[in-house]
Amino acid sequence: MEFMQLIIKLLVVVFVTTSMATLGLTLHTREIVGPWRRFNLVLSLLFSNLVLVPAIAYCFTKVFVLDETFETGLLLLGMAAGAPFVPKLIEVARADMALAVSMMLLQVLGTIIVLPLILPRFIPGVQANALQIATPLILQMLLPLIAGLVFRHFAPTWAKRINPPLMLISQLSALIVLIALFVINFQSMTAMLGSGALLASLCFVIVAMLVGYFTSFANGESSVVQTIATGQRNIPAALVVASNNPLPRDIVGMLMLTTFVGLIPIVGYAIFCGHTGTKRKTSSDS
Repeated sequence: MEFMQLIIKLLVVVFVTTSMATLGLTLHTREIVGPWRRFNLVLSLLFSNLVLVPAIAYCFTKVFVLDETFETGLLLLGMAAGAPFVPKLIEVARADMALAVSMMLLQVLGTIIVLPLILPRFIPGVQANALQIATPLILQMLLPLIAGLVFRHFAPTWAKRINPPLMLISQLSALIVLIALFVINFQSMTAMLGSGALLASLCFVIVAMLVGYFTSFANGESSVVQTIATGQRNIPAALVVASNNPLPRDIVGMLMLTTFVGLIPIVGYAIFCGHTGTKRKTSSDS
């Protein structure tokens, strides 16, 4: 079991790094940092992800009758924004990828700063070290993105050649990780089915998506990106905190349950947006 978990961790690293590298190979720096000049967009994104969603997670722990383990997992996810899976979901939704990466980076920076400050206040005895959270996010997300941007700038021809195989590796590793995590955590997740955790997880993700949608003022492309980016929480950051604190073993099962259950409305919304976006493009082309 420990060997399998090590393999999964390595595959997660492969997925995240290759995903970010492929984004760097296809985008310009100005496309990523450009949205940061839109003050209202930045403010609504940070407020919804670092204030409203954590507050909602806390309220859910009071509304739903949950075990302490489930409450802790929900709070962890509520306070962790900037999921590395967001670009893949945005790709499905056929939305603005540059905007998605820009928002995701802002979320990651906000999580690194805010999580260590507020988490101990909500979960007594839990410490969130900013360096422990920042290190894997910087190494696995920020550096591969920068490397891809630099490589594309100096060797655009080679960037086009290596991007397809990197994208294939990214997609395959993501698929294997999801299947493996589901199999490994199946028993602990099924044990939670009658506890109210399933309903709480589903409701939490849906409400988080609605927060992202309405705080974006339902503004076209940015609303699609912000809805997905707000609903999809940063499980790698939550796992970093969980692995460095004396938390119950079932906490990982709770995190995985929320992630898998949350994919249902998020992927459904992304597919719907991708379908309607394709129809709009087809209509405009004709």
